[in-house]
Amino acid sequence: MNAAQLDRDIADIKGDIRSVVLELTHLQSEHQTLLEELQQLEKTQSQEFESESPDSSENSKKNTNGTNTHPEIDTYIPQIIRHEHFDSAISHFFTANGTSETPAKRPKLSKLSENLLQRSERLVNLKENILYENIYRLVGVTAFPLNKFTFSAGDEVLGIRFDVYSHTRSCFLSPHYAILKKIVAVDKEEAIVKNWTLYRHTLPVYLPLGQLQKDLQCSTSDSQAIFDFALEVRNHLVKTQYKSDKIDQLQKITLGNIGINSNISKTVISKLEKDIQCQRVMLSIRNRTSLTKKTHSIEIFCSEDVIEIANVDLVDIEDKKKLVLLYESILKNSAIDDLLKNFRKVFEHM
Repeated sequence: MNAAQLDRDIADIKGDIRSVVLELTHLQSEHQTLLEELQQLEKTQSQEFESESPDSSENSKKNTNGTNTHPEIDTYIPQIIRHEHFDSAISHFFTANGTSETPAKRPKLSKLSENLLQRSERLVNLKENILYENIYRLVGVTAFPLNKFTFSAGDEVLGIRFDVYSHTRSCFLSPHYAILKKIVAVDKEEAIVKNWTLYRHTLPVYLPLGQLQKDLQCSTSDSQAIFDFALEVRNHLVKTQYKSDKIDQLQKITLGNIGINSNISKTVISKLEKDIQCQRVMLSIRNRTSLTKKTHSIEIFCSEDVIEIANVDLVDIEDKKKLVLLYESILKNSAIDDLLKNFRKVFEHM
């Protein structure tokens, strides 16, 4: 996600907040207008009821000598029936005293809109922080503070996060974490110093953690010590992941890629095994010249940059010694950058 896309997302969220606020303001105004009309209607009905009550009707029908000119007629008109069994979601808009909203209810509606606005702003800020954090993590190394309550008051601690991208999977892998902590030590001149130490971590076991620890303690500058440590760890992680991606790409080579017309979608490698460091890799190669299910095998031992050792085993092939020497010579001392190219050469002749 680039910075322009981030700004557009933030602008969209802020626009939604403004729309909600405007809608709430409009609804409050409309509600107040309806409330005034309802109160005026009830006032008019009350006046009509008083003018047409039985007492006033009886008095108007009496003559001067106190006798009625007409038989007594019941002119009592009851109040309009009010249905008050509303859904709980809207019942607070109506009350038993004939008003749809008490004075105490109006501030609550305003407070509701304020709370909604505050929650929306907090949500925008949270999403904005997450987006910025993801952008920073694209670099690969990020530092972060730790919860002070898990350490003593005077402890100096720092968290470092390592993110590695897999080009084969097209995604970031689970990050690795390291917690650095300063400890008190005595140097060669018997002076008390505070050096960084690797306190906790989730780093792979194949990293030279002992040497990295020594480098942390031998550095004369705190900032330089952290920088060198983070750079060295990331270099190891990136190189190992690059090697792993290259090896995984071998499994995508098909018979069609190496010029075999039959079964062009069938992969050359039937099975691939590797350790977490990709130091030892075992490949089972389909046997195209035999009807049996036996497979050729290639075993390689790799450093971070080259294939140091290559062992090839061929099945059901006469005079295979020369071919084995040829294939091993192609693969041995091959750079990881050229791994796909050299393996393709071997596959074409197997």
